[in-house]
Amino acid sequence: MKKYPTENLDRGRRAALAACGLRPSRGRACPLRLIGKRCLAGAPGGCACGREPLAGALVGRELYLDGAGRPALFVATPDGLGPAALQALASFCAWHGLNFYLSGAGWHGAGRGLAVFVEARR
Repeated sequence: MKKYPTENLDRGRRAALAACGLRPSRGRACPLRLIGKRCLAGAPGGCACGREPLAGALVGRELYLDGAGRPALFVATPDGLGPAALQALASFCAWHGLNFYLSGAGWHGAGRGLAVFVEARR
């Protein structure tokens, strides 16, 4: 898993991620976009990213693109992560071939918030 900056991201996070070659996406932030799929939030039945308990783990979503414009990193900043949401996140990522890790360096105050980083296995 590529190491992304996780310190002091509330101060200049875009600059820190730009140093890794990433830029914010203007499209819908959904972890399925990391594997080339579309988010189905507007479709009947919705998208897995919007259904509980997974939706609880994916609050405060952002998607970042690599230099070639491909989705590379999905970041969520939930207020908390209970056992059901953590299990749903682990199952979702395993099923879709995604890696994830949790960090205490959330965007809103490093060390005081939770950040969920998800990326495709390459």
